[in-house]
Amino acid sequence: MASTLLKICPRCGLPYSYVERRVVGDRVYYYAVHYSRVNGKRMVSKCYLGPDIYEYVSRLHSREGLVLKGLSDPERILDYLDAIINYIETISRLDEDLVKRIRHRARKLLRILKQLSEPEPQIYGAR
Repeated sequence: MASTLLKICPRCGLPYSYVERRVVGDRVYYYAVHYSRVNGKRMVSKCYLGPDIYEYVSRLHSREGLVLKGLSDPERILDYLDAIINYIETISRLDEDLVKRIRHRARKLLRILKQLSEPEPQIYGAR
């Protein structure tokens, strides 16, 4: 059974056909491949989604355990949250003002997640 799930490019917002993986040296880069028709001709365009891992930038955040990833990983946010949580667990002391600001953001995140998980209200009789 063929999948009818439409894949949307995280860079341009248009549908794409597949993700191309390119290996250059010891690095891996990803591209979303778009097919379209212009004047009857099939055209190919590609959006750069980034590397597998942003190695150089991630080195700057090694203390926090944060490994930045390219757009090809839709679940990278979970890795980022885990890294931040693990980092906070290792800290023996945090500035009280920073703790308050982190709590504020955590509450905001929970509020947004609750709204996203609530079903849309059904309006009966509406056309």
